Amino acid sequence: MIDYENKKIAVEWNVDDVQDVINGMRSNNKRFVPALTEEEKFRVLVYCEENHNAAYGISWDSITDALHRLYGDREKRCAYVYDINETIEDWERNLKTRFVPALTEEEKQRAVDYFDEHDDGKKFFWDGIEEALDTLYGDREVEGK
Repeated sequence: MIDYENKKIAVEWNVDDVQDVINGMRSNNKRFVPALTEEEKFRVLVYCEENHNAAYGISWDSITDALHRLYGDREKRCAYVYDINETIEDWERNLKTRFVPALTEEEKQRAVDYFDEHDDGKKFFWDGIEEALDTLYGDREVEGK
């Protein structure tokens, strides 16, 4: 915010910025379980404001640090906690494919187990699930509408 009249500036952070950091962590194979509420995200911002170094201000790194300090006990590897239903829905929507017949809960769990067994720690969760779905059920994948 720039206040020309009073000759002031301010940089504002909001809960969407906290979610952006969380999303970045997910792409690096991390997830907070359960997901953070809006109030918990706001608590991260309050923590940053109350504990920031005035020489450096608040940054993406300080938000990440606050997340670890406040909720680090809830940070898990995606492979063990990721919502496989959400992953398959995203997969089908993004690739415009679908599985016919639809995967059972046991088959979905098998895909997660396959990923866990073959995870070398160098692959993003999405890529690992994609590999698992292709390997296990690729013959049931058809072009969607």
